[in-house]
Amino acid sequence: MRREGLRRVRTRSMSSREERLAENETRFRKANEALVRDWEKLEVTPGELTMFICECGDVNCREIMRLTLEEYEAVRADANTFAVVPGHDDAPTERVVTESIVDKNERFAIVRKHEEFRAATEGTDPR
Repeated sequence: MRREGLRRVRTRSMSSREERLAENETRFRKANEALVRDWEKLEVTPGELTMFICECGDVNCREIMRLTLEEYEAVRADANTFAVVPGHDDAPTERVVTESIVDKNERFAIVRKHEEFRAATEGTDPR
């Protein structure tokens, strides 16, 4: 039976590099989730810039970004978006988005995983 209107999703297995990148990104996201809980306990003022770890896939990245809690929550509203230091995107697995999630700025960039890599990040979303 043919189903009209259903979109066929291209699936392929992820390479070990792609798996490593997704694992690193989710590891950094979990660390940032802990930071959010700490900032909330400290009663950070709305709009105040706080420190977050770059959520790029580079396991050696130790760069810090400054976001408000509201900006970080806007990024986290989608399990497939990550906050990264500008230039830390990985074009083969994700794209930089400048949608209305957060106004474009120089402090951080937002990346969204390409569709074929989303299962790796959605399955590890702690929310």
